[in-house]
Amino acid sequence: MKIKKIGKTTEDINFSHKKNYKTLFTLFIVILSLIIAYFIFFTDKNNTTEKSVSTDLSIKQKELELKEKELKLKEKEIDQKNSAEESSLIKAQLKNWITAINNRNYDFINYYAPIVNYYSWEKVSKDKVTGDKRNFFNNWDSFYLTISEPETEKFSDDKYLCKYDKTINSSNKENGKVYEAKVRSKLIFQRLQNNWLITDEDDETVYYKNKNW
Repeated sequence: MKIKKIGKTTEDINFSHKKNYKTLFTLFIVILSLIIAYFIFFTDKNNTTEKSVSTDLSIKQKELELKEKELKLKEKEIDQKNSAEESSLIKAQLKNWITAINNRNYDFINYYAPIVNYYSWEKVSKDKVTGDKRNFFNNWDSFYLTISEPETEKFSDDKYLCKYDKTINSSNKENGKVYEAKVRSKLIFQRLQNNWLITDEDDETVYYKNKNW
């Protein structure tokens, strides 16, 4: 006759504990694996997102830099074009001014600003300039001015320096006086009243002077 065991034996309890520990350990490993996988997944996702954002920002930055360079280049081209046109206008103004003087045409005064830095006289009115030119006309019954090598230099948007070689040939039949000279002269043109007007007139360098008195 077999005797029926009542309750759990020590072996049964130990086996049950071991089984529970194994289950808990397995569950711990599974949870830890899930946490690690979750961490790796979202870290990679964040890194990918950051790289993508960084790449997009870099591309946009390069696009902006390229647009800025293109804009500066266009502005430079426009400025060079405007400067070339203004330089041509000033050289034409210089030529017309010399022609008016050679023709003893007092309209030359229209090429001057109201106030002029005029040789050693410094600041004078254009009426004073007219008087000086009139004396020059009266002293020489024959004279001719020629210019060569005109150069222009931009000071600002409304001001240009113009340098040129000026040759003077003058004579007076009554007293036989002759005056010849070649100098490096300069004018400053400023845009006033929608026109380029002379604000400065002076000689910089004397190449030679010949006179018989």
